[in-house]
Amino acid sequence: MKLVLLYGIPAVGKFTVGKALQEITGFKFLHNHLFADLCTMIFDPGTPAHAELNHRIRMIVYKTAAEKGLKGLIVTFNYYTGPRTEHSNNALLAWANLMKDLGGEFCLVRLSCETKELERRVISSSRIGTRKIVEVEKLREVLREEFISDKVPASIASSLCIDNTDLSPREVAEMIKQHYNK
Repeated sequence: MKLVLLYGIPAVGKFTVGKALQEITGFKFLHNHLFADLCTMIFDPGTPAHAELNHRIRMIVYKTAAEKGLKGLIVTFNYYTGPRTEHSNNALLAWANLMKDLGGEFCLVRLSCETKELERRVISSSRIGTRKIVEVEKLREVLREEFISDKVPASIASSLCIDNTDLSPREVAEMIKQHYNK
């Protein structure tokens, strides 16, 4: 199984690109909020218990999907550095090792775009009614105070990096598919 993990800052297009990639690959798509929202029903976000539960659920999902012969799974993830670097890196390393142990492939894709475009995207009507950031000022606060724009270290896995400022989700999905030969 190929586990395609899309990461990047809020409003960069992880969900939209994930849906486009699902359409052209037939892979199943699970976005970050499916995991996070479930865990938030039990534990407060940002707590160690929330992070542990999120990680355990992901491990079960990834392992089961691979063992049951799923061709591919697309997921999104917020890669935090700074105070959360160790947690993020440990989770990613566990997922990479799981895929290796199961004979699968761990495919990282880092999406980025210009700040002005992020601010345009964050107020998109498609984000309303979700637990996603939907205000420009909140986005700016997150970009100032949280550490979520770094690239995953190559020692964990190499990342395909795509600036999607001027690309459609379909174009980005095609680039990912071509790169990972899906």
